[in-house]
Amino acid sequence: MADKKQEQTDIPCQQTFNSAVDLFLLLAKQQAHEGQVSLDALDFVAQAIQTDPAVREKYCDKQFERCSQQVRQSMQKTPRINVYGRIVSQPFETLLNRDPVVLATPQLTNFFHAIEALLGRAQYETLMETSLRLMERISQEKGNKFTYYDLYVDKECWNIRWDSFMALAGFFSKFNIRKDWYIRVMQSDPHTPGQGVGQYPFSDFQFKQQMMCIFKEFTNLSDDERKVFEKRYSEKQRNDLSKFLANVAAIDDEV
Repeated sequence: MADKKQEQTDIPCQQTFNSAVDLFLLLAKQQAHEGQVSLDALDFVAQAIQTDPAVREKYCDKQFERCSQQVRQSMQKTPRINVYGRIVSQPFETLLNRDPVVLATPQLTNFFHAIEALLGRAQYETLMETSLRLMERISQEKGNKFTYYDLYVDKECWNIRWDSFMALAGFFSKFNIRKDWYIRVMQSDPHTPGQGVGQYPFSDFQFKQQMMCIFKEFTNLSDDERKVFEKRYSEKQRNDLSKFLANVAAIDDEV
């Protein structure tokens, strides 16, 4: 059982590894006409390193640590730089521009940490990769006319966002305990999400405002959207959402 579990957790890494090899081949083959590289040699090397478990494991471990460090640094400096982050934070980005500010930009790092924790790392990484592929596709289609609006209105973007937010609602099935946990995460130091206490407050009322922004689109579904919604999510998931929204609405407003 343990071997099977380990094999399953290696799948995203294997895909990343193969993608890296494919990209290497593509770039190298573009230079082949200059006689600088043998295509047969490249294909042989690619096949060897893709099928050798020892090579793959060492490469994947090294690349994962390298990418993780880059992601952590990127999120600390510009937390909305990742595509998935843009998709899930766009519904409440207006909170960042209010005076007084409801949500500080550095707290987005804490939000992403909370999302990763409740989704699980494997699902979080899958959604990040799916979001990146989506943006690559749309940007190629739109060329220099691409805007993030093109991303936000795409059907696949909505699916990513809906799946993430439905998981968020389901997470709060034990509402008070998990709300308190979420607030602690949002109050933590953005440099060490989930740990310590940062300089930015996050109250029950701020929680209410953020969640109302996030789930606003779920309360204004068109007939066609509602059909898709009911087909995509189980009755339990829909009930969890209804209970969550009722609990959020019951939070007292600040005077």
